[in-house]
Formats: sequence, C-alpha cells, structure tokens
Amino acid sequence: MSEKVMDVAKLKAERDKLKQQRDEVREARNGFRVERDQAQAALKAAERARSAAEAEREKVAAERDRALAELEALRAGAKTARKKSEIAADAAALQDKDRLIQLEKRRVQRLEQQIERLAHRVFEQEAVLDSLGQVRQQFDRVADLDQTVASGRRLLASLSGSLALFGSLKETFDAKLSELQAHVDLSLAAELKQYERFVETLSSLTVETKTALAPVVSETPVETLFQPSVRDQTKPEKVNGKPVGGARWRTMAEERFQKEVAFRESGEFARVEAMRGKHAGKRAFIIGNGPSINTQDLTLLKDEITFCANWFINHPQFNDIQPSYYCVSSHEMFGGWGKTPNLNEDFREKLKQKLTPESTMFFSFAFRNYMKELGLLDEEQLRYLIFDRPKLLVDEVGSQNFDLGRCMDDAYTVLLTFAVPLAVHFGITDLYLIGCDCDYGLTTPEAPRAYFYAPSEHKTSSTKFENIARIWGDDGPIFQSYRICSDTALMKGLRMWNATAGGRLEVLPRVSYLDVVGRS
Repeated sequence: MSEKVMDVAKLKAERDKLKQQRDEVREARNGFRVERDQAQAALKAAERARSAAEAEREKVAAERDRALAELEALRAGAKTARKKSEIAADAAALQDKDRLIQLEKRRVQRLEQQIERLAHRVFEQEAVLDSLGQVRQQFDRVADLDQTVASGRRLLASLSGSLALFGSLKETFDAKLSELQAHVDLSLAAELKQYERFVETLSSLTVETKTALAPVVSETPVETLFQPSVRDQTKPEKVNGKPVGGARWRTMAEERFQKEVAFRESGEFARVEAMRGKHAGKRAFIIGNGPSINTQDLTLLKDEITFCANWFINHPQFNDIQPSYYCVSSHEMFGGWGKTPNLNEDFREKLKQKLTPESTMFFSFAFRNYMKELGLLDEEQLRYLIFDRPKLLVDEVGSQNFDLGRCMDDAYTVLLTFAVPLAVHFGITDLYLIGCDCDYGLTTPEAPRAYFYAPSEHKTSSTKFENIARIWGDDGPIFQSYRICSDTALMKGLRMWNATAGGRLEVLPRVSYLDVVGRS
C-alpha cells in the first residue's frame, strides 16, 4: 500500500514538472510571437523606406534625363550657332576671293593692253633696226679695212722684233754649244779615267779570281759590272743625319764601289745570284721578334718558306719550324761597328744546337773571313750581302736598293734590309709579316725592349733609347722605310701583307694569320 502511495506522489511530481515546462514553453512561444511581430513591423517599415527610396531614385533619374535633354538642346543650339558663324565666315572669305579675282582679271586686261602696245612699238623698232643694220654693215666693212691695215703694221713690227730676237738666240745657242762641248770633253775624260782604273783592277786579279768571275763577266755588260753606287742615286741632302757635300759623296761612292768589287771578286755574289728565282711564284713568311708571336702557333709554318732574324733562335718552336732563311745584318751580333768581330757566345752555342743544314744564313760580307775562320757552320749554309759603312738610310735617300750585288741600304731592321730584297730575288710574289709589332719599348729609357723573349735572353747591346724614340716614334723613319720598301717591292712583283696580331704597323694592308695559313 505504501508503494502505491509513493508511485502516486511520484506521478504527481512528474505532472507538476511537466505543467511547469508547458508554462515555460508557452511563455517562450509568446516571446517569440512578440519578436516575430516586431520583426514583421520592422520589415514593413523597411519596405516602406525602400519604396520611398525607389520613388526618390526615379524622381532623381527623371530630373537627370530632363537636365540631359536640356543640355543636348543647348549643345545642338551652340553647334548650329557655330556652324552658322563658320558659314558666314566662309561666305565672307568667298566674297573676298571673288573681289580679288575680279581685281586680278582687270590687272591682266591692263597687262594685255600694255603688251599689245609694246608689241606695236617693238615692230616699229625692228623696222628701225633693220635700217640701222644696213648702215652698220657699211661701217663694219670700213672697220674691217682699218683692222687689216693695223694687222699689217703689227706684223711688220713683229717681224722686225723676231729678226732681232733670232740674232740674240743665235749668240746664246753658240755660247751654250761651246759650253756643252767643254762639258762633254770633261765627261769623256772622267769616263776614260774610270775605264783605266777598271782595266788596272782586272789586270791585278789573280787567275783564280778571273776564272770565278768569268761566268758573271760574260753575262754582264762591262759598263754595268762595276758601277759606283753614286751613279744610280741622286746625292741626298744628308747621310746618317749629317749634311753631305760633293767631295764626301764621291768618297763614299768610291768606298762602296770598292766593297762591291771585292764582293764580286770573292765569288760570293755568284753564289747569291745562283739563287735568283728559286721560289718563283710562291709565298713566304717573315717572322719578326715582336711579343705578338707568343699568341700565334708558329708550327703552322713548318712547311712554308720562312725568314727569321737575330735572336729568333730563342723561340721555343724554332726546332719545329727550322726557318728557311736566317738573316743577321746587325754588327752588334759581332760586338759592334768597327770592332774586332766576335760572334756572341750564346748565339753561337744555340746555332750549334738548333740550326739544321736545311737553313741558310745570311750575314754581312764584312764578316766573311771571320765566319770562315770560326768554322761554326758548313760553308754551303752561309751566304753574304754587302752591309757595311758607309751606308745609306732608306728614309734619307727616299729609295731602297734591291740589287744583291750592290751595297744594301739600311732600313733600320734586318727584315727590310735583308729579308725583303732576298724575297724579291727569289721570285716570291706574296710576303706575309708576323711579329712586326713596331712597339719597341718607347715609354722610358729603363723600359725593356719589346721582344717575344725575356730581356735576359737578349745578349747583345740594344739601340739607345733616344734613337729608338726617334726611329720608332709615330710616322718615324722606320715607318717611312716600310712604306718605301713595300712600294719598291710591289714594283718588282712582290706584295707585302701584315699578319701581325696587333702592333703599330699600319703601313701594310692587314690580313688574318689564321686565314692565310688556312686554319680559321
């Protein structure tokens, strides 16, 4: 019984709790309804505000359209007014042009009237001129007669003057003829003396010398065999920087003449002459000692005809190339001018080690006897050219001797003094120069001379700085010598090209070394 009472009490408590929850739900629902009503009222208010704003926007749009229409109307009116103004201005301009045309027409009419009057006057004047022409013809005939008379008088006067001038010229001609006859007599006497000296020279020759000279004498006219150098050259104003007079010039010519005689008597000229045309129609290369050859592969020249000079023996590729011709004109290699010959020891040893029999060396004829005594090289490898004092500088005489039987002229570098004349003698047609930088240490006296090798390897004396600055300066004597040498060579069928990498030599046309050797 007590359990049922407890269940009833529990159910009542549950019921009361549910009632309380129901009441809370009702209150919440009522609150939601109030909030809904408030939201609906706010929504309606917003709708009314939106409608009012829309109405206001439409009103503003209508106002704007009306304003735009008014603006367009104003614009149209302004355009019309401007157009009317332009039309009016054009009309006024046309009226002005029309007035100008009318004025021009009236002016043309007046000009036509003036032209007609002028034409009438010209016609009248032509008739007058015809009459005057007939009168003038009569006067001209009279004037012609006067001129004929005057010409006759002048001719008579001229003949009289010519007779007097002829007499004067005859006297002058007779005097000049006598003077020329005396000069010819003196010249013949001088030629006779020279011939007598020549006969004496021939008489003094040994039998061996006469035998050696026989082929040369038989092929060479006697009158051109022993000619003093002065015969072929005009006396320069200076020789080696010093003024030269007639007596000194004749003395120099005689000294050079004697050296040429000795050269031919020795048989050395015949050995050089035998090489004429040896490389006819071929090309060759001159290798200078400038630093630029350190940037070029010289082994590409091992099958080419090559000329080198002086200390090229120092080059590491010398053995690969074995130059065809080795030229040494400098007396400094033998100790200097006027000194007892003594070929530099270092140079001598390097020649022994490196030079092969295929290479031919050219020295100055002044050292022939010394080289024979030295016995350094086989005689077949040795050739000589005359390069000795008194010598002529190419830039001073304005020309260069290419006859290898004569004294070679000094072109400041053995490459021009020896190599180029030899190339012409051999019949070479194209000569390419490399290593001719022409940048010879021009900065200070202490600056090292510019070679491809170190200064310590240059064992002979060098040119003084003041002479270097003068000779190798811009457009100095060396560049004048290059110009004269290349011009002379060209006239003899040899073209010279500069294949040096860089440098200052712009006298010759430049070409690419690699293009020439076919390795570009």
